[in-house]
Amino acid sequence: MNIELLHGTLDIAENPGLETIDPRFTDITTLVQNGRYEEAAAAAEEILEEKIYDIRIIGYFLYGHFIDQGILALGDIYFCLAGLLRDNLEALGPARNRLKHIQTILTWLTRQTIKILQYEEENKDGLYRIWLEGASSDDVQGVIDALAELRRTLGPVLEDAAGPVLEGLMKINDWL
Repeated sequence: MNIELLHGTLDIAENPGLETIDPRFTDITTLVQNGRYEEAAAAAEEILEEKIYDIRIIGYFLYGHFIDQGILALGDIYFCLAGLLRDNLEALGPARNRLKHIQTILTWLTRQTIKILQYEEENKDGLYRIWLEGASSDDVQGVIDALAELRRTLGPVLEDAAGPVLEGLMKINDWL
């Protein structure tokens, strides 16, 4: 997955994002509901390659990136989200209820992330061992720093609606 698609200055479309009735959006949400996150991320990536920046599919794309790459990818994900919110807010769709969509998908993303972190830690198998073996304390500190950057960016963008997202980020921070 190419997270670079979301770096730099994004093109601003007249009506950014996908229509709710767009079959691609429906297909991606169906994949997510069925727990097929990597497939949903791949489908979202195709849309991002078309320079359609819908925050809902961006959330699914970034979660798939995390599933594929592991806990150290969280640093890239959080810096990416901070950049999107700070520098590219107008490029993100859907334009109607943009902030509500941002709050909803970021709340979903943080809840899904903490769920898998806690699940893998409880089981202490597979992924958890890979995460421990592949991450130094400096690497984890980099993720924590990226998380702090996202938290600083969220407040001014979402204002009072940032609460659930910030709560989820604090849980992830505590887990790290």
